[in-house]
Amino acid sequence: MAKSKSREFPRPRGGAVAFLAAALCGLASLRAQDSDAKPAQEPLTELVYHESRSLALFAACDRNLDERLDVFEVGAAFVDLEDPRDPSMFRRIDTDASGYIEWPEFDARFLRAIDRVGQLRLRPVRPVADVRDPTIPPPPVDPTEQILGRFDIDHDGMLSTEEFKSFVRRAELDANVVERLPVLDTNGDGMLDVPELAPVIQAIPSIWHRLAPHEREIRAMPAEFRAIDVNLDGAIARTELEVGLARIHPSLALWVQRVLADADRSRDAMLGPSELSTAVNSARERATPK
Repeated sequence: MAKSKSREFPRPRGGAVAFLAAALCGLASLRAQDSDAKPAQEPLTELVYHESRSLALFAACDRNLDERLDVFEVGAAFVDLEDPRDPSMFRRIDTDASGYIEWPEFDARFLRAIDRVGQLRLRPVRPVADVRDPTIPPPPVDPTEQILGRFDIDHDGMLSTEEFKSFVRRAELDANVVERLPVLDTNGDGMLDVPELAPVIQAIPSIWHRLAPHEREIRAMPAEFRAIDVNLDGAIARTELEVGLARIHPSLALWVQRVLADADRSRDAMLGPSELSTAVNSARERATPK
């Protein structure tokens, strides 16, 4: 396996800049919130190297979220250092002699540990985020699952009678379809799950287009975000936001919860066009020198 040398963070380009700015709009408050994070009780053992995992581990070991590890953070994080108080140990990792371990140096240590001893043991100060590797295509979208999720108001993974009626009305189906619910409900629990709803979706191929927003609603979405509105519902859900952030850089997916907390004014766990525009404008104002 090739060893990491002068690895650098990729920089966003073009229209992604505004997206990146919006993603980081809550960074300052998150740093203050997490500065007193406590160490995990049990160390983690990493047996396989992935760059996205390396980024997530580095962030989880960075107690004060300044994007670098000082000698105390390194001593607390690296379980297998012979003597974390020995300055020579720190200097061997701090290859640029900056006095801090930055991600490329952390990444190189991760690679060396996997190559030489087959594992890396760390004790992060916070949970390690599940960051998706943006080079791996996302799993195929199940349209039935997406449609069910849109009408599943109580988020129990199924459609009740009232939720199914709402789906029938919104999809402009014959009202008599509602009377078929007992037939579709094969397990007799009075609800429809994904397999039970699937025959309706399969029988009416045009149903997705009926449920999609009008063109004017799609155009209301800020241009930077249209590409990640996978289901064309005119809003960005958490999973869509996470994938979009990871496309800019895997480490940005760590901030998805903070971005939603800052930007989701309606508290519906989605970001609509006006919320996205407000977040981007706010981020640009914060980034503009006074």
